[in-house]
Amino acid sequence: MRAALAALLLTASTAAAQPPALGLGAISPPLSPRNANYTIAARLDPPTHTIAGTETIVWRNLTTTTATELQFHLYWNAWKNDRSTFMRERALGGTAPVQESDRSRIEVTAIRLIEPAAADLTSAQHFLASDDGNDADQTVMAVPLPQPIGPGGAATIQIAWTAHIPRTFARTGVIGAFYFIAQWFPKLGVLQDGGWNCHQFHASTEFFSDYGSYDVSLTVPRGWMSVDVAAGGTKFRFVNTHLESTYTGLPLGEATQLAQVEELLSALSSAEMQVVLAGDFNSNADPGPEYTGSVQKIERDGFADARRSMHPAEIGFTWPVFVADL
Repeated sequence: MRAALAALLLTASTAAAQPPALGLGAISPPLSPRNANYTIAARLDPPTHTIAGTETIVWRNLTTTTATELQFHLYWNAWKNDRSTFMRERALGGTAPVQESDRSRIEVTAIRLIEPAAADLTSAQHFLASDDGNDADQTVMAVPLPQPIGPGGAATIQIAWTAHIPRTFARTGVIGAFYFIAQWFPKLGVLQDGGWNCHQFHASTEFFSDYGSYDVSLTVPRGWMSVDVAAGGTKFRFVNTHLESTYTGLPLGEATQLAQVEELLSALSSAEMQVVLAGDFNSNADPGPEYTGSVQKIERDGFADARRSMHPAEIGFTWPVFVADL
């Protein structure tokens, strides 16, 4: 199912002397220029360990210099082969080489200029290695602009790309069903008065980018685990899940949880055997904290609370666990 990522923003009083107040909204006036704003839609595909996405960048030139090209970071290309600057520097420390199956890369399949003048820049993309001249390094991509963008000018860029996720190392990657993802999309460098600040990815480095607002939608498999069990002549399906938390401050938490329940019950409706549903539902059986209706929806679908069924005269529920249950 689709799970939208929502950002927690800050809101401030218009009085300059008062500090920003935490809430859902925006800071007014902004405390940063926010001149590189991203709208990203991406999808994780676990079987292939890839993230395919599109992004739209709205960028403003805040400098005194004129941009004749755009430069982007493609950080994951540092692990594409052993010839990248990152891997050459890493080898100096005596670390073990990376297996071919554990590598990664970012493939830019399309890049288009939307404004100020529409142009397809896909075939013009090329790599730069201004730091060390390493022609094998592909962590900085550049495209020429059909028209220069002067001080105060702006551009809108659309990019389509696929990121191949490595086995976890250097603070990024996947092991089993666990994904640790950082610097996973093409990111515009920083134009300064002296030109582009868009360094190659080095083994000992940090990250630098313009301020911006990010509107990100990431589609991931909602997942649950199930196994069919045969024991003592009885067959049943055991399902484990973890529903979205509705903790105060999480936008759309309750709506997401209820949608997960609908999807889960729909998937289980075709089971031709008894189903045992377990996990962390983040939902209370009685009115009170986390009373979202999810438990009631599950029970209306034919499920029975195991504890109340086996110990009807005792205090307590399977969900949640209170002191009286222990």
